[in-house]
Amino acid sequence: GLYSGFAHTGSHTTRTSTTPQAKDPGHRCTMPIVSVNRARLLKAIGKEYSEAELNDGTAKHEFEQLCFDFGLELDEETSESQMMAAQTGGRVDEGVSEEIIYRIEIPANRYDLLCPEGIIRGLNIFLSRAEAPRYRLVPAATPQVLNITANTQSVRPHAVAAVLRGVTFTQERYDSFIDLQDKLHQNICRKRSLVAIGTHDLDAVQGPFTYDARAPTDIKFKPLRSPEPREYNAKELMTAYESDLQLREYLHIIRDEPKYPVIVDSNDTVLSMPPIINGDRSRITLDTKNVFIECTATDLTKAKIVLNIIVCMFSEHCAEPFTIEPVVVRTPEGTQFTYPCNPYGDAPEAVSEAADLGYRVDTITASLVYRRSGIPTTVPPKDLAKLLTKMQHHATLQEDGDTISVEIPPVRPDVIHSCDVRRARRVHGGRWLLSYSICKPSCPSSSSKTTRIPRHLQQIWEDVAVAFGFNNIPIRQPKVCTVGQQLAINELTDQLRTILGLAGYYEALTFALCTNEDNFEKLRRPDDGKTAVLLSNPATVDFQVVRANLLSGLLKTVFHNPLKLPIKVFEVSDVVLKDPTAETGTRNHRRLAAVHASKTPGFDEVHALLHQIMKMLDVPFSPDAIKPTEWAYCLRESGDPAFFSQLGAADIIFQGQRVGVVGVVHPEVLENYRLKAPCAALELDVEPFLEPKPSH
Repeated sequence: GLYSGFAHTGSHTTRTSTTPQAKDPGHRCTMPIVSVNRARLLKAIGKEYSEAELNDGTAKHEFEQLCFDFGLELDEETSESQMMAAQTGGRVDEGVSEEIIYRIEIPANRYDLLCPEGIIRGLNIFLSRAEAPRYRLVPAATPQVLNITANTQSVRPHAVAAVLRGVTFTQERYDSFIDLQDKLHQNICRKRSLVAIGTHDLDAVQGPFTYDARAPTDIKFKPLRSPEPREYNAKELMTAYESDLQLREYLHIIRDEPKYPVIVDSNDTVLSMPPIINGDRSRITLDTKNVFIECTATDLTKAKIVLNIIVCMFSEHCAEPFTIEPVVVRTPEGTQFTYPCNPYGDAPEAVSEAADLGYRVDTITASLVYRRSGIPTTVPPKDLAKLLTKMQHHATLQEDGDTISVEIPPVRPDVIHSCDVRRARRVHGGRWLLSYSICKPSCPSSSSKTTRIPRHLQQIWEDVAVAFGFNNIPIRQPKVCTVGQQLAINELTDQLRTILGLAGYYEALTFALCTNEDNFEKLRRPDDGKTAVLLSNPATVDFQVVRANLLSGLLKTVFHNPLKLPIKVFEVSDVVLKDPTAETGTRNHRRLAAVHASKTPGFDEVHALLHQIMKMLDVPFSPDAIKPTEWAYCLRESGDPAFFSQLGAADIIFQGQRVGVVGVVHPEVLENYRLKAPCAALELDVEPFLEPKPSH
């Protein structure tokens, strides 16, 4: 099947082993990729090709161009069987599909394109084959109600919900529905820490619903996924899921809480225990017709965005397409809100009759579009409005012939609301910082130093340019004449890359973010708390801090590329270290690092490489390098715990300062990075060599 290999586990979706997935941890940082059956996709957007055109690459080339025009990228043309064969060394399990699929890379903020329904709809509107639909709220005579109790406020305080009526599921639609939840969880939901999605068969439960928080032993239900098909209490489930490869990474979100969140119906039947698992009673099947969707969250705005995306994408499969039944949510304070709604505004108390869902209206001027985007003025303003309709907006030209009213649909939360930039906030030390505040477009400025920047319009200008075609914008000479030249540090970097390449080393580009263990513990180096820059809100546990060295990234590279020995890799790039004297509190340092892995330690190899680098830099070897005025380098015994001093480790001294280290990597470090071959390494600070050599 098109989306085989997915198992619905309630508030989350997890991939099973039937669909091959890349194991390289580097893929965690890439843009989301959506796989779509080629035949279905091309047919849906009105593209017909002969068998010869499909095989000779004509179809792929034309679709690549369409993706580029629309702002997407075709990652690869493949099949499930080809992906499995590539990962397993040629083994392909029986039943794995051989149908060709397009793997399409999606911008991280285009949540509306994270499923085939969204991609097909967006491309058809872009190609003017269809108009953007109107998403409408159709309230029920007796609306569904979700009551939030005060117990939830210390765990996950927010919840929103909606209902899709008369949904017709096929296996393809069902798998797409589950896959969208998975991608949203991994993207905007930050692995369920901010938002967790639960979807339920409404006909299997009875409203009104209650979002509560209870002691783990008081929550008892049969989950969708468990070691045994029986009822568990929440404490037992948390223990059982510690060995579950998919669910165990989410247990930490609520594990230490005295009460766990839970959603129950009027009969106290458990629908879900967010953000971990759904109950089996409300399981969605291909026979499900009415779907109850709830999102619990620590971030209400993101919860509203996620709910809007899900209901808008799959409302096309409802009995009445693009209609959504709103749900009334009552807070612990007794306030009543109706969802879904505009994520950047307050939810209404009620929806009494059919109404549009969460549309926002803004205005732009054609004159500003011409100036900002480079689109020639020969394109009349009415055509600019038509271009915006190709990007799912509803745009109309006003009577003045210049102002364009733009109605932004609920599927485009990437078009942010208006804001201004206020500067006039001085902090200790005499430094100035920018302070951002959200406001209505018409809100008065409270400070003479407020500079209004139409940030919310920049995405609309970009949409106009995308619809017009970036390649169609005339190339113009800039009106300002400037003379530029390469930075000295970059010029030196290029020269060093050439030297290392000629020495037989392969260049690696590793991630600038890593774990705190990679910076210190795995290298046996102490963490003094004054070196590494920590991220306040890391996206994953693998990217918690900015790297303070290049060595750890190269050791990972050697592990993930088990080539024939010797393996010789290098990198010349920046590390970031804390610096209280800098305006930002941090400073970039350009460094060079090289690793030589072989059957023997290879200290002589990296020592010779260091000598070659210094020769290129015109820096001789001299014991007098310990003097600050001496343009020379020397080696001194090193106490760096990342290196094995018994087999060779030395600090590199230049003009009296330690600028690097060279030596044999310590066996414990090799074990931490799961390396079996001994390694020698070199890491050198490049910037000190930018100083001009003394004339004498």
